[in-house]
Amino acid sequence: MNHGGGEPSLASLIERSAELKRALVDFALSPRFEKHLEQFMLEAADPHQELSEGEAIGVIDRFALQLPQVWRCADRAGRARGGDETARPGLP
Repeated sequence: MNHGGGEPSLASLIERSAELKRALVDFALSPRFEKHLEQFMLEAADPHQELSEGEAIGVIDRFALQLPQVWRCADRAGRARGGDETARPGLP
């Protein structure tokens, strides 16, 4: 799936991005974070405690991206590939 020069194709990058997003969402939806996610979603809901599908997706994405464990894993993965560090400043 690479075009000459060793760079990944756009299609392979999109496919990899989708795989990583699925893994990130699965991690955020794991039983380990269930209570935290539930509270996060309740805070984002309207007065009737309802969210549209699009709103729920956005809330889950924001929640997942705020998990320090996600940033540490991304940092380790980036270093393993020889890339730049991706962790937020101040996180171990």
